Amino acid sequence: MRFRTEANSVCKDFDPPLPSEVLDCIKSLRINKAPGIDGINNKMMKNLPLHTILTITTIIHKIMTLGHFPTRWKTATVVPILKPGKDPTDTTSYRPISLLPSLSKIAEHLILKRLNNYLKENNVLCPEQFGFREKLSTSHQLIRVVEYVTEGFANKQKTGAVFLDIQKAFDRVW
Repeated sequence: MRFRTEANSVCKDFDPPLPSEVLDCIKSLRINKAPGIDGINNKMMKNLPLHTILTITTIIHKIMTLGHFPTRWKTATVVPILKPGKDPTDTTSYRPISLLPSLSKIAEHLILKRLNNYLKENNVLCPEQFGFREKLSTSHQLIRVVEYVTEGFANKQKTGAVFLDIQKAFDRVW
């Protein structure tokens, strides 16, 4: 994944990560999660010495400034998990989970935090964007539509709508 292709990239303007941020991310890792392809489990991460946390902080800063995410950190191990009460011989009875390295999750969290701040501070997203935004959900969008229809009805306006339901939309890669 490349974050930038030119010298005037937004990513280079992000605040560098702080060791305290990396430490907070490590503290939030759940011990009972399976490790990624690197084999480093979260219990190991939680017991890292300070100098290693400082090194991780430097690496994540380099990722942001150079715009290059390590290939090994992008590699997930996909494991099928049987859905409760489903037939184990039916392939649709399984849901896939991806096991990513904890270092990848930490870097992604810190980058996402900065990216979301940038999008918010610079009003990049339109107000109608509700998906994948903090503190907004499909319920908010539904309320917005109901208000729009109610207002149109009160003003004796006609309202039309087109609805598109994509089956298992979040299970697919677009």
